[in-house]
Amino acid sequence: MNIYEKFEFSLNSFITSFQKIPLFWLLLVVFCNIGMLICVHTGWLNSFFAGGNLDFVNGIDFYCSPKAYLNLLDGISMYDTWGGKPYINQTYTWYLSHPAYAVFVSSWFSAFKPATAFCIWNFAAILIVFISGLIMSSCVEKPQHKGVILCISTISFPFFLTLYTGNSHSVIVLSFTCILSGMLKLQQANRFNGHLLVLLGLLISLFSKPVVLLMLPMFLIVKETRKLTVFSIVFYVLVSILFIILPILNPESIGLKGILKLIGNFNYVKQHMNVYANNYILTPEMKCNSIHWFNLIAQAEYYFSHIDIFSLAVFINDATGKIYPPLLFKLPLYTSLLATSLLFLIGKSDRIIAAIILFVMFACTYYLSYNTVWEYQYSAIMPLFGLFAILKIKKFLVGNISASFFILSCILISLPSLYITSKYIQNYTLQIIVMRSTRLVPVAAIYITSALLILRMVIRHTRIKFDQGSLVH
Repeated sequence: MNIYEKFEFSLNSFITSFQKIPLFWLLLVVFCNIGMLICVHTGWLNSFFAGGNLDFVNGIDFYCSPKAYLNLLDGISMYDTWGGKPYINQTYTWYLSHPAYAVFVSSWFSAFKPATAFCIWNFAAILIVFISGLIMSSCVEKPQHKGVILCISTISFPFFLTLYTGNSHSVIVLSFTCILSGMLKLQQANRFNGHLLVLLGLLISLFSKPVVLLMLPMFLIVKETRKLTVFSIVFYVLVSILFIILPILNPESIGLKGILKLIGNFNYVKQHMNVYANNYILTPEMKCNSIHWFNLIAQAEYYFSHIDIFSLAVFINDATGKIYPPLLFKLPLYTSLLATSLLFLIGKSDRIIAAIILFVMFACTYYLSYNTVWEYQYSAIMPLFGLFAILKIKKFLVGNISASFFILSCILISLPSLYITSKYIQNYTLQIIVMRSTRLVPVAAIYITSALLILRMVIRHTRIKFDQGSLVH
């Protein structure tokens, strides 16, 4: 079959998988998502999160996206969020996604009135996550299994918060889903579907929020994903260069000299290009498209405590009343990077499964190693819910205890935090410990369990190689 026939076959198999899902599960998912949409616009669930008592939080992360494209049409920077023509009389956050995202995604919403665009985006976000659930459910055969995986992959309270704030994190849900389901299909020797999904997942993340950047070495190590990762990197670099050097796409560029100067002086980036430290005043460097990447450096070590921040650093520091060294909280990230090299010690038969578990570790490091993590960002873990169910069904892990533990942890994350109990607890420190524990404790448990699984795989394959060597001699 040529590539077009393969693609048509892949699409038909996806449609067939969708048709096998029992009507009960489809109706349950539709009913729950309609319920979430209603609650977004009525505020019926606002008592379950801290920002619910502030009107401006509704849509706060959405309006910057269409504004970015409208800025470009007016010949000013996409990142000059609060400059140019007024957009809506409401507080909204700074645009920081890839410049290509504003052109190819946000542009579709810029023609509508802000409130209308926000409603349309909410429907689009639900559709994106629904497609994600369908993709994940295609990794199993039994109709009931498909229904369960679709349900747990599309419904969670963090996703409701994503809808409420209007954030684009549903795109990351799709990215993670494509990557994980693609890896699972590669493990099952479904090469075309696996390669296509992993490629889509990498590109979706790279051209929106680059959360997969530090995972790229892992994909380069795995033979089945090496070529498509190289292609993704080359394509990403070439397109990104266009958005840097073309004046029509980067109207307030600081030039290549200015960019190279910043690359050689990260201390300046941290001191002068952090939007929080600058009290939301944008310097000329922060209006160049390169800020999309420099912001990763600018906020890498910045720390502030906020009731809606659910990072490990804020959790530990607020709970103990002390400020611990930032390096301490980078240990999960450094451990994940170090564990990437362990893939060389794992045999080819288990290397893809090991890479999937390592992906889980990297996904968890965002909450454990970065200082500024808002609660809605836990929606990115949604694909892990379906993944762990598949690992249990397919018995890809040694024993089912780990998979069951993963699933229980994900159920805890998918529920609302215990913020609603804060009105019954007088001590503020105890309030935030209780509230954040249902997010960070299960994430930390998933991370540690994943690390132990990788270590167990390494030990098992090392023993096999040792035994084979002993037989030869």
